[in-house]
Formats: sequence, C-alpha cells, structure tokens
Amino acid sequence: AHACRRARYVRFAIATAVYFIPPMLFMYSALRFSAALFCVRSYQWDARKPCVLVTGGVHGYEKSGVQGALRFLASGAAREYALAFNLLVCPCVSPWGYEHVQRWNRDTVDPNRAFGPSASEGPAEEAAALMRLLATLDGAKWAAHVDLHETTDSDEGEFRPAKAARNGDAYF
Repeated sequence: AHACRRARYVRFAIATAVYFIPPMLFMYSALRFSAALFCVRSYQWDARKPCVLVTGGVHGYEKSGVQGALRFLASGAAREYALAFNLLVCPCVSPWGYEHVQRWNRDTVDPNRAFGPSASEGPAEEAAALMRLLATLDGAKWAAHVDLHETTDSDEGEFRPAKAARNGDAYF
C-alpha cells in the first residue's frame, strides 16, 4: 500500500510541477516490474542551446533526490534556467527502489553503477532506459549533469552487509 501511494505521489508531483513551466512531460520507458519512467523536457528544445540533465532517485532510498528534482521543476529557477539551457529532468530514475526504499533495483543491481561501457554492477534496466533516452537527443551539447543524491546512515548497517551477502563475501 505504501509503495502504491509513493508511486501515485511521484506521478502527481510531476503533473503538478508541469503546471509551473511549459515543459513536455513524457514517458520514456516502461520497466518490467515497476512504474513507467517519466521525464520533463524543455518545451522549446533549441539545438543552439547547451543542455542540462537533472536526475534524481537513482538510488531509490535517497528520497531527497526525487524531491529535489520535483521542487526544481516547480520553482522559478527551472523557468529561468530554461531560458538559457535545454532542460531534461528525470526525477525518479529507479522507481522500484523508490517505492521499496532500496538502493538497488529489483534485480539487486545498483543502477548508479550500471551506466556506460564500464558498468561495474552489470546491466540495469533503468540505466539502459535513460541511456536510450539520451541517445534520442543526438547532437545535444551537454553542459552539465546534476545527479541528486543524499548521504544516508543505512549504508553501513544495511547496504554493505547485503551487498557482501549477495556477492558471497564476508562482511566485517
């Protein structure tokens, strides 16, 4: 029940944020075991402008990243930045992790370690979906990527022991 409420809240918050700036809200992928992936893109994407990517919720248990991305969209700052930059905001990259308050996705892969050709965690559906989205913006001149994270106190007590158990390693 909590997961369902959190998913509805994220969808509601994105829809509410859309009211404040003239963006394009769209679903860029659907995951096997989770919610659809949504992002907000500048309404008037201009190939001459530099681009800024803002991501949140790569680690689902870092809720402030999702909240920060949504608040950025709802703020006057997003409107101001959109005058000078093409904005692409993906507020919740890992919705399953967000809904279940987990660092990993459902497949026990850390999406943050699954981007690019040297991904240390192996493939993550969320990372692949975001990379496909970025590939559709061929020719985009990326000036910045703001990846919103937070420091949690659960890494030492929950994440590192679980990672060691997953990998068959001893944890001290």
